[in-house]
Amino acid sequence: FTVENVEARLRQIFERSPLVEQAASAMQRLGLDAQVGIRRTPLQLLSEAQAALEQPSLQEGAPASVLIPLRECLDSTIAELLRRRRVQEPAPKIGDKLTSLGRHCARPGLPAGHFEHQAADAERLLNDLSAAKQATMRRERQTELFYRGLLVLNALLESIDEALLRPT
Repeated sequence: FTVENVEARLRQIFERSPLVEQAASAMQRLGLDAQVGIRRTPLQLLSEAQAALEQPSLQEGAPASVLIPLRECLDSTIAELLRRRRVQEPAPKIGDKLTSLGRHCARPGLPAGHFEHQAADAERLLNDLSAAKQATMRRERQTELFYRGLLVLNALLESIDEALLRPT
């Protein structure tokens, strides 16, 4: 096996998996598809990122059309979940935000430290997405970051109990 063969195989696995549909379904379950004001919903941002990935721009190597909406999707998902917590508390950093969601909105039965691990994954991903905004990168790397983002997003969405959120 060469690295290229492994990358191609992983890409095929990810592209066939229903990660986008899983995220969309969880967003609907959590009310993250409901328009609040004039901002795009997390679901709209996810759809925009997916469309940009599936229909790449003519400018090869410019990841902004895929990765910026994905980052905005993650940021707006977290912001909306925080807004809908029943208990409001300061949460300035990503780790604080996700542990706060864990304290107030977690599904039962999650292991100890679950949201702390998610916070570490999300922070690394958001940093990588920020660094990628102005970078030139191969399409494979853009796809890898997109699917890594979906894994982080799905892990968060599946950890939230909608019954513990205020209505939209």
